Amino acid sequence: MGKDPSGAQPAAVLARTLGIDITVAVKWQRAAAGDWASYAADVSRRVPENQ
Repeated sequence: MGKDPSGAQPAAVLARTLGIDITVAVKWQRAAAGDWASYAADVSRRVPENQ
């Protein structure tokens, strides 16, 4: 069986575990994924505190 590109499979597990609607679980999963490229760029621009 292949992976589900929509991410619904992990969201379905979350929904079953927490007893919430699948649409809510999908929204939470997408929100939690965030934008890692923007985060990495932010972190790379930080100046260390000891400088």
